[in-house]
Amino acid sequence: QPEEPFYLMLAYEDIKDPLMKEVASLKKLQALGLNTTKVTHVGIAELTKCPSLTILDLNNCSEIKDPATREIAKMKQLTS
Repeated sequence: QPEEPFYLMLAYEDIKDPLMKEVASLKKLQALGLNTTKVTHVGIAELTKCPSLTILDLNNCSEIKDPATREIAKMKQLTS
């Protein structure tokens, strides 16, 4: 686990929901780039366990539908 806040860019990779459980365990994760991945509301729900996450980039994520937006709304700490 990194000791300082950090940014993780997983964009343009074959990233799916199961990896989000591991990502959510990163306590100092401050920003996460998931644009153009296959993450769905299931993966986003895992990220609600990430209290230090303030930036979440989901541009061009074709699997993000209404259920995912409800999970995102739970993350009150997000600034963008």
